[in-house]
Amino acid sequence: MEEAYAYPVDTEFTVNFDMEGDLRINLLQCRPLQTNKAQDSRLHTFDIDQSRLLFSTYRNAMGGGLQQKIDRIIYVQPEAYIHLPVNDKYQAARLIGRLNRLFNEREKYSYMLVGPGRWGSSTPSLGLPVSFAEICHAAVLVEVASEEEGLMPELSFGTHFFQDLVETRIFYVALFPGSEKVVFDPDLLAEYRNEFADWLPEYEKWQDVIKVYDISATGQELWLDADIKSQQTHCFFR
Repeated sequence: MEEAYAYPVDTEFTVNFDMEGDLRINLLQCRPLQTNKAQDSRLHTFDIDQSRLLFSTYRNAMGGGLQQKIDRIIYVQPEAYIHLPVNDKYQAARLIGRLNRLFNEREKYSYMLVGPGRWGSSTPSLGLPVSFAEICHAAVLVEVASEEEGLMPELSFGTHFFQDLVETRIFYVALFPGSEKVVFDPDLLAEYRNEFADWLPEYEKWQDVIKVYDISATGQELWLDADIKSQQTHCFFR
């Protein structure tokens, strides 16, 4: 398949055996694997104030080298989400989809999604049951582990969901707070006004679960800096 496409190919297949023990392989589907070219050049040199570091991690990121200014954050508050009834967890996913449609000018106004567990999970107890269409305009997707509640990122880089991230150039980060070389300080977000009700006033009661922060409107900047060589990813205010 790779020779035919002249490109790496993701395949899904079955194997069956006949009475003589010979096998038959049936190809169910194939999909050329999209990749981003590695970027080694650094556009900016940042002097990072550690007290303004929203998160940093080593290795658990996908998307190549990137220096991206983030204008908005959609943050799903883990404790509030965990205690929602199952039906409300699906509703939370639909509301994120509404915000995604509103924030559809990614090149002009980029936004980052941050939330507990697995984005795109079909099981709400494991994370956010969003479809890809409900997050497709994001520039960065961050999965945050909450080990006590069983909400853990899914590092299955070969799945179709992750291929969709690659093809649409959504940078992916998995955070495991408490692990070596990992920093996550969501308390920094409390300095900024939650604008969720401004965007979806009819769903105001959800503003304690889903928070929207417009960083660019404050006169500050939020940057994501991912370095291929060091495999370090930092997200910080400046």
